[in-house]
Amino acid sequence: MDKTRELDSLINELFEITRYNLSEIELEKTWINLYDMLSEIKEEQYPQLNAAQKQDEIEVNEDIRLNGDPDKLVRVFNNLLRNAVLYSDANTIIKISASTTGEQVDIAFENTCAPISEAKLNRLFEQFYRGKEYPSNTPGSGLGLAIAKEIILLHGGSIRAESTETGIRFLVTFPVMKRESMKIKKLHIQHKLIKPYTPRHNGKVERSHRKDNE
Repeated sequence: MDKTRELDSLINELFEITRYNLSEIELEKTWINLYDMLSEIKEEQYPQLNAAQKQDEIEVNEDIRLNGDPDKLVRVFNNLLRNAVLYSDANTIIKISASTTGEQVDIAFENTCAPISEAKLNRLFEQFYRGKEYPSNTPGSGLGLAIAKEIILLHGGSIRAESTETGIRFLVTFPVMKRESMKIKKLHIQHKLIKPYTPRHNGKVERSHRKDNE
């Protein structure tokens, strides 16, 4: 049964990344409180962190907001944290941080691990790529980071991996869209409802429906 589920998951992810490559994915954007989203993901990943005897720390200003598709961004951040849990050294701390600089938001996932060469860093987002230093039975399809990159690009952002003195850092950058810009945009879409992100319950994302009267 596990092998069947793994095969089904692989097929679904292959189909999904093909849709991204063909630009068939549409975003359902709303305003997202980044701290709330990352805190929820941290709670969901707690069993894996605890089992691996690892911890994570979030250093994110509670006022940072993104305009994006919450379901897809949850997948991006979940994937980055899950990778950090899988590939970091035992009994270490995974650091998640975010800051705003000018017209962009920078989000970093940093973990402690053995040094990674520049050549391998550049291949981490390739489909099915997995370094030889990792066992073949390591969980995952090898598509997670490739799909995460496609989602980020669809939001007008970027992602890269870089070495640190103690391991690796994944840096995600998104453009900042101000609420004033959103108001102008809404005039062109006949006051379409803007649905603010609210934390999920029972694994589902809930959205409150209201008109934005700002």
